[in-house]
Amino acid sequence: MRTLYYQDLILLPNQEVSATFLMGKVISALHLIFVEDEHKTGCVNIGLGFPRFNREKRTLGNIVRLYASSPDILLNSSCNSRLLRLTDYIKKGEIQPIPNIVQGYVQYRRIQFKENKERLVRRYAQRHHVDMKQAEKEYSCYKNPENNLPYVTLDSLSSGQRFRLYIDEVLQVENNNTLVFSSYGLIKSGALPYFSNST
Repeated sequence: MRTLYYQDLILLPNQEVSATFLMGKVISALHLIFVEDEHKTGCVNIGLGFPRFNREKRTLGNIVRLYASSPDILLNSSCNSRLLRLTDYIKKGEIQPIPNIVQGYVQYRRIQFKENKERLVRRYAQRHHVDMKQAEKEYSCYKNPENNLPYVTLDSLSSGQRFRLYIDEVLQVENNNTLVFSSYGLIKSGALPYFSNST
């Protein structure tokens, strides 16, 4: 496996700004950076990890770990103006090589639920040519299926609609595939080294 580097972004919530809100802002900013990067290079060069992911508490934690094949890629992203706007709320860890000994491998994947009230409402409005308020009335009694995955709330770049980006953590024994990341920095292929020396 090629050498990987990482950098932790530690969220600094306060009484006015929650960790959940900050996580959404950080992932949204990173998503925009990744989309720009993908347009320039044809791929997303940075992956995201969440060393304090906790399914039982439905939280991604307060650390976003960035992974890349070179320190320069991480440096360029962390100096991007989109992240610099959040400087008061983020502590940037040092860029370091992945430790030689890891506990295993992990995938952070986007999970999309087919039965989702917001999606059903939008679809109903489009198919029946009604406004969103009328479509919401049609689904007023509908309850989304239960799930226990952490999520962040984001605004869609294409539609402007708010949506939940559900993220799952899947532990792996080994990594046999080339790393490929989505425009959210989540795994499409491969797995990231799993280690716990988070700041």
